Amino acid sequence: MPDDATFWPVIGVRQPEGPDNAYVKRNCDILGRLGDVQPVPRARDLALLFLGRLITFQRLKIYDVMILNWAENVLTQRGGKLTHRGILEYRVFLWLCRRLSRKLVYVRHNELPHGTTADDAEQVNAWVERGQQRANIVVAHSPVYAEAHGYAYVPHPLYNVAPSSASPCKEYVVFGRVEPYKNIDQLIENWTVEATLVIVGPCSDPAYLDKLRALAKDKPVTFDIGFKEEQEIADRIAASAGVLIANTPESAIVSGTLFFALSCGAPVFALTTPFFEWLATTSLGNSVFAFESVDALTDTIGNDDFKYRASAAAIKAEADALFGDDHVLAAWQDVFGKLFGDTDEAAA
Repeated sequence: MPDDATFWPVIGVRQPEGPDNAYVKRNCDILGRLGDVQPVPRARDLALLFLGRLITFQRLKIYDVMILNWAENVLTQRGGKLTHRGILEYRVFLWLCRRLSRKLVYVRHNELPHGTTADDAEQVNAWVERGQQRANIVVAHSPVYAEAHGYAYVPHPLYNVAPSSASPCKEYVVFGRVEPYKNIDQLIENWTVEATLVIVGPCSDPAYLDKLRALAKDKPVTFDIGFKEEQEIADRIAASAGVLIANTPESAIVSGTLFFALSCGAPVFALTTPFFEWLATTSLGNSVFAFESVDALTDTIGNDDFKYRASAAAIKAEADALFGDDHVLAAWQDVFGKLFGDTDEAAA
């Protein structure tokens, strides 16, 4: 941070459309220790704000720092297709963000927006790469990915969940939005474990849900579909035998599901990625397990000889040592120091 102790930046943070995002809220809580955190309006309202300030000759740089989350999601529309409208909205939104902020931070959450079609993947990636060049700094939540791409690393924050009083049960949980990229269908197809698999979360695709229910027939698989309160999900996870993440490895750089599960003290079983390979070298290697395939995952947890060794308290402590608030704060302080220690502005 700058040497001037009176510097208290206005920090604009963008969150995706829809209900309040728990990840964004946690980051805002931490960023609030560095400055005055304000929401970034959606694209249309941001354009009106820009025009209003322009015609009234007001200062345009209303944010000292603007932090963008999932800005590239507008590139693809339903069905994962790249659209001309999406490209235009993406470019205009980033142009507005540059005009209204002194410094711009682009958080790279995913390689591509979830569900991007294979035919459009290369073009979408090119647009994302082009778009993030408008930022002063690009941030990633994986130290491996950040180092490989020359980005800044900021740990993904943990979640504030209350201790659970739920009784332990032998069930494994998949939670969050029920969407094809999470490979839930493969999990169900390979489910030969003598324990219940529970699918928890909202689903906007009735046809996909019907497919999952058909695959689950005569198997110990249950569905709890719909939006759930955060604490309700936390209680279920804390009492479970573990959380499963079968996402397509290319779909996300890190998974928010992982950090929520760790915050609840639950072990995690996932498909391998460079981030999970890195985790295996840390103290969380006793509670986060990665596999090359879905069938290897289900075969392992179905093996009576397989036992994970970490307690819920140990999992939480080990997660806090890597991703606790103080670590996230220190990383954001480092990012801000780079932003305001360098007077060179990114190309407008």
